[in-house]
Amino acid sequence: MAYSPQEIRDYIAAQEAKGGYGDAQIAADMDKFGVNPAQVAQAYGYGAGHVQKRYDAANPTGEFASKPQFNPMATQFGDPFKYDQKNPYLADMSKAITGDITSNLTRNIMPQIASGAQLVGGFGGSRQGVVEANALNDANKQAANALTGMYYGDYNNAMGRQLQKYGMDQGYNLGMGNLQLGNRNTDLNQMQVGANLFQQGNTGFLNQGQGTYNLGLTAQQAPWQAYNNFNQGAQPYTGTGSTTATQGGSGAAGFLGGAVGASQMYNIFK
Repeated sequence: MAYSPQEIRDYIAAQEAKGGYGDAQIAADMDKFGVNPAQVAQAYGYGAGHVQKRYDAANPTGEFASKPQFNPMATQFGDPFKYDQKNPYLADMSKAITGDITSNLTRNIMPQIASGAQLVGGFGGSRQGVVEANALNDANKQAANALTGMYYGDYNNAMGRQLQKYGMDQGYNLGMGNLQLGNRNTDLNQMQVGANLFQQGNTGFLNQGQGTYNLGLTAQQAPWQAYNNFNQGAQPYTGTGSTTATQGGSGAAGFLGGAVGASQMYNIFK
């Protein structure tokens, strides 16, 4: 029967009004009425995890208790059928074993006991009952041993499957980790190559800029260099470029010197 959130709240409120109604009693009633933690959480507006934790603490083996998760790092393994898919053929195999033992008991052993008792005149007597009881006990032991061996073998197989899966998962995780590490190293190498190319390009731009600056500077200084070269070549003829002090000279001598210089300049450039 499905209960509405209002019905759940009304029931819990009524029980709490009686006193002594805690988590243990609530969990027991949840199992009794088939109300799961999610329904209680919805009724009170709680998170489903909050109610589930309180239920598990109060009733860890209850109908709605959280199922244990497989922990491959645990020191001991629990029942593998809680974690691995249960062998679907075990039930049929169990029926086959018990069926064969029961058939042998009823068709062979029991008729032989009855026939032997009848031959000695003890059919239906207490001795026949004792022998038949012993036969039943032997049959039960035989079935128990056969079923125990079958379940034990399947248990070991399940454990082996879990360990194999764990090893495969670990190998996969290790391989993925190495792949990610390799990708990381490749990215770092590419970043280093990019940084080196950028540094080389930057250095080339700087050198190119310095060369352009030097060419401009040379072109800018070229007219002045030509003027200086001309001035230095003309100094012997013009008397410029240095100052000469003459004592006792006359103005006429200076004028004559200048005239001679002008005449020499004319001869050079004519």
